[in-house]
Amino acid sequence: MRVGVVSDVHGSYPLLRQVVREMGPIDLLVQAGDSARDVARLLAEEDIPCRQVAGNCDFCCSLEEEARFALGRWQVLLTHGHRFGVKQSLLRLALHARQARADLVIFGHTHVPYWGEDGGIRFFNPGSLSLDRCFGRPSYGILEFTDKGIRAAIFYPGGVRVSG
Repeated sequence: MRVGVVSDVHGSYPLLRQVVREMGPIDLLVQAGDSARDVARLLAEEDIPCRQVAGNCDFCCSLEEEARFALGRWQVLLTHGHRFGVKQSLLRLALHARQARADLVIFGHTHVPYWGEDGGIRFFNPGSLSLDRCFGRPSYGILEFTDKGIRAAIFYPGGVRVSG
């Protein structure tokens, strides 16, 4: 299964459209908050399966702040991260993930790409697609789920692979 991941688009809709095209064939698009309007617009134009949550800047939307779902054998916790203080530390999010029995946590809010592991739980943040709010360059992610595990990659717009 191939999953495209975006977060913190903050109105950069043309860039969102571009990177979704760059992702190539995906089985699912995951939106980790602060992108509700942009992704709603995209989904009105494209037939893409999507899982998403609201972020702290997603005003007047009906999305939940957290979602739990399975991708193959992997249990996923999707959250923006603002309720867990992720800009300071991943400790509170890690404790919540353990309680939720998550194998993978997808989050945003920091605007900084991240792929790491803590106590067997993987954490993935695609960074931000916002031109005005990213640290460095806008970024997005691709997760590939196989029988052997999860492969993660971070990309800059233009299809430039940064890691993974």
